[in-house]
Amino acid sequence: MQGIKAAYNANDAEAFTADFGEIMFTSGFTIGAYHDVMDGLMQRCGRWESEKYSGVKDGAYIWRAKFEKTSLNVVIVLSSEGKVTGLWFR
Repeated sequence: MQGIKAAYNANDAEAFTADFGEIMFTSGFTIGAYHDVMDGLMQRCGRWESEKYSGVKDGAYIWRAKFEKTSLNVVIVLSSEGKVTGLWFR
């Protein structure tokens, strides 16, 4: 989580996706596409300030994250190898 947060705040798409599994790059998602997603989140939410772990549900780890402009749930699913196979900002 801390690596994703730091990469998000640094607007570093390569670091943001460093722990992503192969499935995260299907359907045309590239490093550049993730950079576009991060830009949109940064404009809408601002910098990621803090987070509090909420628990796990159906294999998804959930944090309540506070951003400059709003708060969102950050949901992460990991493979058995510890790679990110799902990531949502809700």
